[in-house]
Amino acid sequence: MLYIVDRIEGDKAVLETASGGRLLVVLSRLPADVREGSCLTEKYGYFYADTETELARRSSLYARQQKLKTQNPPEKDG
Repeated sequence: MLYIVDRIEGDKAVLETASGGRLLVVLSRLPADVREGSCLTEKYGYFYADTETELARRSSLYARQQKLKTQNPPEKDG
């Protein structure tokens, strides 16, 4: 199953599933370099970084931001 790190609160992380479910996990169970937005795969009770999915997701989000910027340019004062 795929999880996305929604936020880190102290020594715990809130993981979100694709269906919107949430899971609270102790950071010591996650990869050392985990951060908000990290994609994780869980297999047999262990969490692994899914860097390929994370890069694709970040690239898609960046493309959406750029598209929004060109569709709605900021208004100029004056």
